[in-house]
Order: sequence, then structure tokens, then C-alpha cells
Amino acid sequence: MKDVLSNPYYLLLCLSLTFLYYIITGIQFWISDYWINTLKVPEEVVFISFGIISITGPVLGVVVGGNITTKLGGYNSEKAAKICCLAAVFCLGCAMPIPFLDNFIIIAALLWFLLFFGGAILPAMTGMMLNTVDGSQKTAANSLANLSYNLSFYINNSDTV
Repeated sequence: MKDVLSNPYYLLLCLSLTFLYYIITGIQFWISDYWINTLKVPEEVVFISFGIISITGPVLGVVVGGNITTKLGGYNSEKAAKICCLAAVFCLGCAMPIPFLDNFIIIAALLWFLLFFGGAILPAMTGMMLNTVDGSQKTAANSLANLSYNLSFYINNSDTV
């Protein structure tokens, strides 16, 4: 366990994924209220749209990201790392304008792409993170990462939990 916590590459990748989960769970948690209360979109439209967006965006992102990572030589390849960084830039580019917009359709499209690119990052980055530790430490490293992700969710939604 000590080896895992003293590994700077593991810690940075784990923190990066934790922040990604923190931001995305916050957006997913509050976007429905924002659409209903601020943009005055009917609840039926919001719930159906949110369901479609929050299921298809990340799932397709993980599938596409995993396939691209595999075709580029796996998560250890430099090409996969570059594509992962590019997906992170696209994810950020989709997230940044959302608070400044008031058009439901545009926000919904940006949210879908945000979740898609966020999902596309996960396969490569998780593989890179777990590959930075020794084989005997992978289980502990994965457990710590999942603890970190779940704590970020709890902290993000602690008002309501």
C-alpha cells in the first residue's frame, strides 16, 4: 500500500480521474434542476433528454475510447496518451460554455459531448494509472482509486445524501 501512495504517476492520474468524476457527477446531479428552474424546460422533456444523454454519451464514449486506445497499441502507447489528452481538451471545451448559455438544445448537445469525451478518456487513463504500479499492488491501487471516486461523489452531493 505504501508503494501505491508514494507513486506520483499513480497519484496524479488517480486525482485527475477523481476530478473528472467530481465535475461530471456535479453536472449530472444539477443539470435537471437548472433546465427546469432556470431555463423553464418542461419536466417531461428534461427527464427524457437527461436519460438519453446520460446513458448514451458516456457509454458510447467508453466504447469508442476503448476501441481507439486498442487500435493505437493499448494504453501504454504514446499515441493513446495523446488521444486521451485530446479527448480531455474536447471535454473541457464542451464544459466551459455551458454555464453561459441559455439554449436548451445547445446545452443538451454540449452535455452529450462532454459525457462522451469524458467516457472516452476512462479506458486509456484507467489502464495508464493501474500500469504505473507493480502487479502485486494493482488490486490495492484499483481499490484506492474507486474509494477516491466514490468519496468525490459523496462530497459533491453531501447536501442531499
